[in-house]
Amino acid sequence: MKSKRHRAAQKGGGEALQRGGRKHRKPVFTLPPERVVEQCLKDGRDLICAGQVLAVQKLMQAAGWPIAVLAKRAHVSVSHLSEFLRLKKFLTCQLMRRIAGAFGLKLSQVDHLAEDLAGC
Repeated sequence: MKSKRHRAAQKGGGEALQRGGRKHRKPVFTLPPERVVEQCLKDGRDLICAGQVLAVQKLMQAAGWPIAVLAKRAHVSVSHLSEFLRLKKFLTCQLMRRIAGAFGLKLSQVDHLAEDLAGC
């Protein structure tokens, strides 16, 4: 038996379903990219921190993943990712490796992207 959502999508009563039959929100960031570098400098942090946040934001936007999807695929809590994207917490090398893996990338590739975006 098909779900109501699936039947509605077949009838044309809704938008097409995404993978797994679920519709996800687009990524929403509380700290816009323009302010990430500004906030890092204000807090006296190294620019690579801003670069990592910007790299993850860019990868999430390219994939169309909200925080919940990235958290599930990278096995990182939503709250930890949220605090990372707001520059409240920072990720260990192991967590960054999991995030890179969720996007099908190596950690070094994400690091290069982070350096480029932060202007390091």
